[in-house]
Amino acid sequence: MPHVRGAFPKWDEANTYIHTYIHVSTTFFLPFIHSFPVLEVIRHPYRQQTVIMAARNSCTHLKWSDAKEPQGGKAKGPSKNLSHKQILEQRAKQGSKFVEKNKPWTRQQIDRHMSAQERAEKDEEAAAVIAKLDAEKRERELQSRIVKPSEQARICMSELAKQLQQQLTLEESSISTSSDFEELQKIAECRQIQLDEMSALEAMLNVSDTDVFLVSDASNLGELREALDRFQEEEQGQDILSSLAEHPLLSCTLQLTIPDHRDSNDDGDLIASILLQVTLPILYPTPGSPPLLEFKYIMVTDAQEECGIDKTLASLAYLDEQGLKEAMLKEAEEMILPDPCIYELAATYLSESVFFYMHMHTHGAQAKK
Repeated sequence: MPHVRGAFPKWDEANTYIHTYIHVSTTFFLPFIHSFPVLEVIRHPYRQQTVIMAARNSCTHLKWSDAKEPQGGKAKGPSKNLSHKQILEQRAKQGSKFVEKNKPWTRQQIDRHMSAQERAEKDEEAAAVIAKLDAEKRERELQSRIVKPSEQARICMSELAKQLQQQLTLEESSISTSSDFEELQKIAECRQIQLDEMSALEAMLNVSDTDVFLVSDASNLGELREALDRFQEEEQGQDILSSLAEHPLLSCTLQLTIPDHRDSNDDGDLIASILLQVTLPILYPTPGSPPLLEFKYIMVTDAQEECGIDKTLASLAYLDEQGLKEAMLKEAEEMILPDPCIYELAATYLSESVFFYMHMHTHGAQAKK
């Protein structure tokens, strides 16, 4: 039998209470229900709308507004009128991150990357080559500033010999033009021997483009040679004899580099650089007229030592010049004259005997220890 409203007042009142409870429960208590593991669809009895909610593990702190919208508020989509840059800025302000996907490189990008990498490698290789060249240059500069004192001594000796060759002024012969004919004829013969000896020494000693033997410009060998040629052609004329007697004395320098070959040498590899000046008297090489000897430069160094180019040279030993000259003149008087003696004295006797007249300096002795 159908129910007629008002026929059962208490039933109608109970039904009203039931509908009111369902409305209140649906409206206020539904967000706190967490016992359902799946999505449910609940139709509001009065609003007739569908509410979709997700079941959560815990909803004790969840609000109804959070259930309806994403956390942090509803994210606004980008406007169609904004540029790409403005869209990225807007999303950054809203707290969202935009990660652009890696796209494959184009052929142009690959070529550009390879070109940059090749340029970097070439730059590194060029920098390595430049660094190597700079290191070699510094090494050469360092080596050029490191010299041997023996080489420096030879250079100084050569420069001094060239200066003496140009600046030396010789005295004319003291023989008077009124001397008797026989004396003048003897002078002519001595001049011829002196000229021949000078020419022979120049041929023997000046080899491999080295000027070990230098004749002073004041000796004027060319003029003496012409005078001797006229003397032979004119059959010993008085005028020619007088010009030969008045000719300046002949002078030369010898640059000698003498190593120490003594058997009892305890001072190391010593080497002596000696510049010897020789002046020939007018009656040389007759007995009683030995050559005039003078030591212009003496430097004793260690053949193995090296030093900076700016270091001042100092001889390791000093020479007993007077004692050595007396011994050389005695050798000439007793053993050589009246034959030419310059080569025998300089190249033989001096080379063999010079270190027996050397005495080590204090700093030289300390340097050898």
